[in-house]
Amino acid sequence: MAKDRRKIEKKKRRDLEKRRRSAAHHQAKKRLANRPRVTVDPARGDPVLVRRVQEAAKNISLEESGGCPADIADLIARFRRDGPEDTLRHLRLQAALHHDHHQEIVNASQLIQHRAIAHVGQQIFEQLPEVYQRKLLPEHYFYPMFVPDGILIEFGFMERVKRDTGWGYYSPLEPKVTINNAKWIVCFSNHAIERVVERSCFEERLTYAHYMDCAAYFEGCVYFEPVTMEDGRPGIRLFMMEDLGGPPARYRDYLRKVAGIEDVLSYPAIPAYVLGYCHVDCKGRFAKAISCWYPGYRGTPEDSLVRSADIPREERQRLLDLADDNKTIRVINEGRHEAIRWYHEHGVPQVIFPERRLFGWQRT
Repeated sequence: MAKDRRKIEKKKRRDLEKRRRSAAHHQAKKRLANRPRVTVDPARGDPVLVRRVQEAAKNISLEESGGCPADIADLIARFRRDGPEDTLRHLRLQAALHHDHHQEIVNASQLIQHRAIAHVGQQIFEQLPEVYQRKLLPEHYFYPMFVPDGILIEFGFMERVKRDTGWGYYSPLEPKVTINNAKWIVCFSNHAIERVVERSCFEERLTYAHYMDCAAYFEGCVYFEPVTMEDGRPGIRLFMMEDLGGPPARYRDYLRKVAGIEDVLSYPAIPAYVLGYCHVDCKGRFAKAISCWYPGYRGTPEDSLVRSADIPREERQRLLDLADDNKTIRVINEGRHEAIRWYHEHGVPQVIFPERRLFGWQRT
């Protein structure tokens, strides 16, 4: 009888321990299911790139305990808990504690969201082979998005149209430019996109944040100024604004050095600066940008201005040298803004105050 009781008690203890382990397992699964996650939607993605991104996503934590910066982890947790509208309201209330101007409040709240998305994108970007890092746009673009579960990675970059010279990529907004009294949808060649990415970067090395800003530029820009290039062929002038101009401090330093603008917010409109020029090939419904020239490159209005100006030969050569092989990072870091400022002051403005909306998603 005593032996039977011991067996019964032993079985009870085993059953109790089994139930405890099962409960702990279910609790762990529940906690895991409730953690914010990075998930990947393979639609529209190249299968090889999709697999690379899926593997990289497994190594990313969206929690502070897993190495995610505290402010980003807090933003993702708040988004999941409160939803997008309440989260945006919270961000603006927090920004209002430090800024008085409405535009500064909007900018500060957007920068926090931008940093969170860019952080996740950069974590994946750094795990990709160099071939992708050098050329994420247009073929290999991926973009993180806030979703209730955490962050969702999607793929794809704009619409595209097949031309005899290759693919042209254009915004779903179908921005138009008037050339020879006809309206054409602006699209960009692969080469033009690569040159815009390369020549507009404020940093020495391309980062995911810069690719993301360039993608937003191509997708959101709705105004391209028609121009005639030095060779008589049609072209478009591209403008960039603070919304997409890299780190705000670098953007404002650029405006100060080029146009003497000390306080951006003291003006009724947000200044835009010349990003570059593109020859366009007009066929069918599209004006396809072939490449992108930085201001001052041979064939641009700035170059024509310098070559025709009544200035000493040494000054002309100095300005031509300052324009050689330029891009934004060189203008900022090597004093080449002197040439940009000279163009601005002598007939080809480099900073304007747009009278019309430049971006389709721009707030009014």
